[in-house]
Amino acid sequence: MIPSSYGLACEYEKSSGPAASKPVATRTAPPAYVPPPPPQAFTQDNVMAERLREISDRLRSIESSLENVHLSGSSRDGTHSHGDSPISVPSLVHHTSEAESTSSSHSTANDAGHLTTASSSSHPVNTVTETVDMLEQISRDKRSPVDPNDWLDARGPGLSSSASRLFAGIIVPDAIVRGIMSEAECAASFQIFFAKMAPWIPFFDQARDNDAVAMRERNPLLFHAILLSTAYYLMGSSERGSQVYYSLTALVNEILAPLVISALPSQVTLDFVRALILLLLYKPVQFAQLYAAGITDPEAAEQAAKLNTFSASLLGNLMIRTALSLGLPSITNTFAKNFSLTIAMPPQTLSDLRLWYWLCVVDTHSALTTGRAGIVDIGDALRTTRLFASLKAQETDVRLAATVEVYAIAKQAVTAMWVSGNRTLAAHDLRRFNKDMDDWEGYWDEPLRAAGEADPLAWTLHSVFCNFIRLSINASVFARWRTERKQSLSRDGDGRPDLSHEDWSFLKRAVDAGEKVLFSVCVEARRDGGLASRHVSWPPKGDGPRPALHLDPVVVDQHRTAFDTVVCVVYVYCAILLAKMANSGLIRCELNCLIDDYAKGLSLKAPQRLINGAKLGRLLELTASFLDAIAPTTSHPARKHAKMIRVIHAAGTMGQSAPVDPDKLSKEMVAQFTAAHSATSVPAYELPETTQEASELSIPGLDLPQPTEDAGQALASILGGLSPSWLNEIGYIGGGMDVGGSLDSQMAVDWDSLEKSMNLQQTQLPLFTPLGSGAGYFSLNHQA
Repeated sequence: MIPSSYGLACEYEKSSGPAASKPVATRTAPPAYVPPPPPQAFTQDNVMAERLREISDRLRSIESSLENVHLSGSSRDGTHSHGDSPISVPSLVHHTSEAESTSSSHSTANDAGHLTTASSSSHPVNTVTETVDMLEQISRDKRSPVDPNDWLDARGPGLSSSASRLFAGIIVPDAIVRGIMSEAECAASFQIFFAKMAPWIPFFDQARDNDAVAMRERNPLLFHAILLSTAYYLMGSSERGSQVYYSLTALVNEILAPLVISALPSQVTLDFVRALILLLLYKPVQFAQLYAAGITDPEAAEQAAKLNTFSASLLGNLMIRTALSLGLPSITNTFAKNFSLTIAMPPQTLSDLRLWYWLCVVDTHSALTTGRAGIVDIGDALRTTRLFASLKAQETDVRLAATVEVYAIAKQAVTAMWVSGNRTLAAHDLRRFNKDMDDWEGYWDEPLRAAGEADPLAWTLHSVFCNFIRLSINASVFARWRTERKQSLSRDGDGRPDLSHEDWSFLKRAVDAGEKVLFSVCVEARRDGGLASRHVSWPPKGDGPRPALHLDPVVVDQHRTAFDTVVCVVYVYCAILLAKMANSGLIRCELNCLIDDYAKGLSLKAPQRLINGAKLGRLLELTASFLDAIAPTTSHPARKHAKMIRVIHAAGTMGQSAPVDPDKLSKEMVAQFTAAHSATSVPAYELPETTQEASELSIPGLDLPQPTEDAGQALASILGGLSPSWLNEIGYIGGGMDVGGSLDSQMAVDWDSLEKSMNLQQTQLPLFTPLGSGAGYFSLNHQA
């Protein structure tokens, strides 16, 4: 058998002998066996050799195909005359049968004995196309490095000179590699974060997520987001502390930008969602970006970063949409199927369920504070909350489950408010909301008290968040009343919209809830001396004004590292809303609603002043001192809010140089009322029994002293967003309340020698303490 150049085998019959006319060929010995060369290491040169052999085989195939086409054309031309049919031209489209199309390729052996994959189509056009593609791929491979990691270091053996110049000098975006922080400082930051900040956002796994080394390998974005969130509380403590924060901010931006612009599917994980939540709740201050935008004042920069609802909406949408695309809501079904009282739940399932729970909470809280409609369906999560709480896998799990349920109740009210279009709720919606809240409190009160032994922040859910929700929803009656009052005054009406008895009950619930939120931060709120259970218990008033309240140092220390919504929104919102209600005349400064007085024809045309020494005045003083004490920096929005509350209190009590004696004020009011009643014809009017409340009444025919009218109008101007020029001359910006005790300063953080001064082998955790009385900076301290 003789091989043909076209790949066809030709067989000949054996001859009996050589022909007479031709010489006989001499037979030579077969060549000696030469062993094949030993296998070589798989290098790029070997790859190139393999590709060149394959190209040679394809060129032979092209030659064979073209020859077959030529022979086929000649054969058809020979069987048909030129007049019978046109010249036959091979088709450029290769038609295959259905059976042939199901088999795309088969293996053949080439001359060198290597296995190659040949296409099912042997048409020369297809073969040429495949060969060109192969040449282009070889050209690309020659320009690219073998190891993908070489792109960072520009050390690839096949890297061209232009690529070397392009990627030379690129350093991995890592705080340790770039020398921003040492490994010991990163470990200390993680200790601080999980001891002080993670309890406020209980979606982290305390056992799996608190290892800095493991988190650095697991997800660089989440690793650096934790470092950045912690570094904010050390910013300003030293020159390097500020530089570390600026560098970490730029580094997180560098890591996050590619994940948003051109993320790979493998990079978008649930840890990416966790990082987004952390950046949303502890919003970093983009000093460089804000400076470029013309915001050069540090106070304005922090205000723009911490209270930016537009930015929070964009980040929240990205966070929630990513979680939905990853199928996170299905974790509730996974948990329900795997739940067992005897078999331990997989830690990853619990971790993902915590993340989904907290996403539901964040989405509903954003809808509650901004007025937008929520995105997440929180109803499905309610099937598993109490089962999840029964496991008590982590000390914060009971609080997390209860938080989901209370925000689910709020979600129903917010949705109904959004559907109505006027941001108000009907009476039946408010009745349902308050009943659900009462039922929630009846079920979770005891579990939260029990969880408070291990969870130091368990009390905040009932005393702060729950009452904040009650205030926000029930205060919709006040919002409706103000709208109707403006409409009435615009039509020359009396400005006294009707309020039903049920409306007054909703207003009373809102006032009581606001009082509980503000009162919870003082020492007087401790029940039986404990922190876990707090209630409103005013000290005895006596003959004079109410005594001042005192900040609870433990509560202050806990709130220093609370997320932005708590520090910047919750407390100041409650204080301002109560001040607005009092200034409008619907409640007294003793936080009682004017139900009977309003029904008897109480005039509300003049804004009402505040009483220095009454309940509301003492709560405003307490809140201002509290916000001053928990502000992490001197330019934090909490400091600005504290100053604003002090201005509100000063304007509302204008003309009162000292706290008012209720008995003395009562006698003056009775004398004025008697004189006015005898001089003018006014209907009989009964003064309230509480003498301190009498000073707030605006009775027809009774003219109060001029300072009182100025105080009410000044307060109305401030609360309405106006800033009279004379307000800056009040000079009432007092210092914060001295909390003393455990909040005394010990030592400032020394970034340069932190690694040497800290003994990381000990189990004690570093503590945050202020660098001076009332200061907003923190130092990293080491327990003895």
